[in-house]
Amino acid sequence: MDDASAADERGLLTAGEPAPRVAGPKPLRVLLIRPPGTFSSLVYPDGPWVGVPLALLYLASAARRLPGVEVRLLDALAYPDLARLERQPPPVLFGLDFDEILRRAEEFQPDVIGLSVAAETFFLDALELARRLRERFPAALLIAGGTDVSMQPERYLARAPAFDLLVLGEGEIAFTTLLQRLQQGEEPRTAPGVAWLRDDGTLQRNAPEFLEDLDAIPPLWEGLDFEQYFRLNRLGFPSRQSIDLPGTDRAVTLITSRGCPYHCSFCSIQLTMGHAFRRHSSAFVVAQLALLARDHGVRHVHFEDDNLSLDRERLRSILEGMVCAGLDLTWDTPNGVRADRFDRELVALCRRTGCVYLMFGIESGSQEVLDTLANKELLLTDVEQTLALCRELELDNNGLFIFGLPGERKETVDQTLRYAFSLFDRFGTVPFFSIYKPYPGTELYARCERNGWLIDARPYERMGKIPYMLFMPTMVETPELEIWYIVDKYQQYMLRFATKVVLRATRLMGRRPLLMARLTLGLIGRLLAAPARFMPTLRAFFWRTLLFPRAQLRLNRRRPPARPPGRS
Repeated sequence: MDDASAADERGLLTAGEPAPRVAGPKPLRVLLIRPPGTFSSLVYPDGPWVGVPLALLYLASAARRLPGVEVRLLDALAYPDLARLERQPPPVLFGLDFDEILRRAEEFQPDVIGLSVAAETFFLDALELARRLRERFPAALLIAGGTDVSMQPERYLARAPAFDLLVLGEGEIAFTTLLQRLQQGEEPRTAPGVAWLRDDGTLQRNAPEFLEDLDAIPPLWEGLDFEQYFRLNRLGFPSRQSIDLPGTDRAVTLITSRGCPYHCSFCSIQLTMGHAFRRHSSAFVVAQLALLARDHGVRHVHFEDDNLSLDRERLRSILEGMVCAGLDLTWDTPNGVRADRFDRELVALCRRTGCVYLMFGIESGSQEVLDTLANKELLLTDVEQTLALCRELELDNNGLFIFGLPGERKETVDQTLRYAFSLFDRFGTVPFFSIYKPYPGTELYARCERNGWLIDARPYERMGKIPYMLFMPTMVETPELEIWYIVDKYQQYMLRFATKVVLRATRLMGRRPLLMARLTLGLIGRLLAAPARFMPTLRAFFWRTLLFPRAQLRLNRRRPPARPPGRS
């Protein structure tokens, strides 16, 4: 059965055969939903980032192993009404509307409904969807999980009484255990990793259990409508920053390891995946890549690991396995990796296996800030050694930086801005700045809360100067750094950033006039074909072509046009 026939026309897939109604565990129908979201822009990078719902694919894989459990997944975010979106000015609901979601849920008649909420962006829409689901399915167990839920469970339970339980952190063990409790007629609240409100309004949370053998539960790719996600990539709604090359629209996200042994004060990853580092084996990862390439025509992979390079030997084994398997893939690390875990051999192997760019988490140009505020455990001298290797081996690389960590001074903000552009000039490292986001549950968030530094940044006049992808309703203002100083610095950065990127791309790609002519003519053709999308097309050219000049020069030579799977 091909992808199109395994999934219906708007994204409802069946995970395995329907559960037989036989003696044994109580049969359960489980519906997993990624909600739609309301966005103030539809233009990348401020608009929706879609991509495959990897967390739900793992959950579906785990739940379908239980006898008597039938699982369906509804990715409402992946099926927008594009004609309506073109007519309606933002803000707009991107994805299936609530009525359509309810209609599809009614066809299935679920006993358990789980909503996955990855980010603050989806909070209000998830709450509204939960309210409607509760009205329509009063007897169903209604659950929420995901990164945003794990960061602020009290907020979800206080604002959404429709939820019976929350699953905090990793979901496989918690979710399957509570399903087993239901099947056995026991209290699902006894499952590890779940949370709920007591009668007195206080939060009760059970200690989580983390999956040790990651290979035991692969993501459920069966029946996923891959072509829809590839289509969204082409239309400007990708999962992550990527390059415009033949086939790179056929991209998926993979997470090959979980957990982080470091203790960065600003990072929220431990709230979902803990500190213990756990990994898929290199053989498992290579087998997954081969399956995706062979059966689904995947040609680009976003490795979203927080610590892809922590186990250097495992990463080396994965990349060598890709070479041995003859995988014609490109890949990147958009979530950031540590620059102090690379050597010459590993950088060269990254380049050989089709790495488009390495994104390094640097955060600050002040060693003092890294040591005392960020608790990064990273030396800038080590960062520069790796960046020098990337320059020497002609591998595009980017650096992640943060404006305005709580406790910073204006001098350190200016120092970081100067340092970031010095890395661009010396090593070609493109600086990506974000404004500090106070994630609930982190060390810095607690400090901001104690000092009264959290502010509501929703007023329109402030939102107008902060890119949507960087915006969070709660921001930080300290006595040393008022929010307008940070916003103005960000505006200065963006102007300088765009200018440098364009000039560098022109200089490097200008050495290949035929390539430059082909890319330019392609841009002109897209502009003429869709003049109403002039600015989105121009911005896409900047983000997907000009940003990666070395990769364009290197990979354009080797990549033939993509073919759908199963065709020669």
